[in-house]
Amino acid sequence: MLRLALFRDVFKFGLVGVMNTAVSIIVFNGLLFLSDIRNGWMLGLITFIAYFAGITNSFFWNKRWVFHHGESGNARTEYARFFIISGVVALLCSGIVYVLTTYLPYPGIAPALWANIAVIITFPLSMLGNFFAYKLFVFVQKS
Repeated sequence: MLRLALFRDVFKFGLVGVMNTAVSIIVFNGLLFLSDIRNGWMLGLITFIAYFAGITNSFFWNKRWVFHHGESGNARTEYARFFIISGVVALLCSGIVYVLTTYLPYPGIAPALWANIAVIITFPLSMLGNFFAYKLFVFVQKS
């Protein structure tokens, strides 16, 4: 029964993740379009901003639907923990994007496409890191 519940939560987390990913990619590419930034620390900043656009959406869906936390718990504490954890993961992912696009450019691929591929490479780290950290430290179920 515990495995089924965990599978259900991971599946729902994945669905929310798809929605958040869409938000992040739209913001990321919108900022790429509005600027001519394709690498360097500014691309890391753009990645961070786009990531947090998705994370803002994520907090509400995860609190109410994935982890069924509703109005339980201290919302300010949950919010703070959620964003601290998300921020740490975002910094790690942004750093990976920075390294990949600045020090490991992929020859033959347009810089904007390589920037998108670099962001996609970070998705598994982001999903697993956030899911378990949220479950253990943010939306803790009271027994």
